Amino acid sequence: RYDFDLNGQSVNLPESVTIFINGGTLKNGAVVGNKSLISYAGGILSVELDGTFRNTSFDITWFGAQMSSGNELVDNTAILNQALKSSGNTKVPLSVPSGIFYHDGLVMPENSSIIGSSINGSVLRLLPSSRNSNITIVNNNCQVSDITLWGNDMNQRFDLAYDELEGNGITICNGSRIGYKAKECTNTKIYNLIIKCCGNCGLALLDKHKWVYNFYNVTISRCGNIGFLDKSSDNNYQGFNISHCENAGMVVK
Repeated sequence: RYDFDLNGQSVNLPESVTIFINGGTLKNGAVVGNKSLISYAGGILSVELDGTFRNTSFDITWFGAQMSSGNELVDNTAILNQALKSSGNTKVPLSVPSGIFYHDGLVMPENSSIIGSSINGSVLRLLPSSRNSNITIVNNNCQVSDITLWGNDMNQRFDLAYDELEGNGITICNGSRIGYKAKECTNTKIYNLIIKCCGNCGLALLDKHKWVYNFYNVTISRCGNIGFLDKSSDNNYQGFNISHCENAGMVVK
């Protein structure tokens, strides 16, 4: 087993090489691919990936994400947000294996994707004390699919008049609301999804604009406020199932 510290430097790979990862740690820097392939058999990639890779996905456990069991909760926030940067840089989706992975809120960069191994088996769950949204989208070309987003079991409750950015399953909004550049979030795809136990809304589209989102086969249940809050327009909905939300199932403004 080997540990390599890049000391903040970037490694530019020759064209079409394969990197074999079998134990140890590669950390503190960036690896820039050039039609490269990662062959993974163990270890931790604590680096940012950029460039082009031939992988169809990057497993979040490659970056050090750990599932939780019993009463021991592992906070994967920093690891998952760093892995999402690699997904956005390379346009390679992040894959989430079966298991429960806790975190304190994720923000998806442009061109990033999160895809579970199964809608019931792969779970991204908020830490019980979290006030954040499970996932926030403020960028173009993002996808979330085949996964369960589990809130904080309504341990925190929210008032939409003051807290519409907090406690949602998925928040989609203008980036300027959270310190990002404002842009049109086009080509957003959300499908084969379960969203449950959120302190606020299951799915919240917060700004009126000309962006178009595509939602297919989404189940939302047990939310402390509204199942689906849509302040946007011209979206495509198919196969929605909303139940047991305290104030309303769907509100379109």
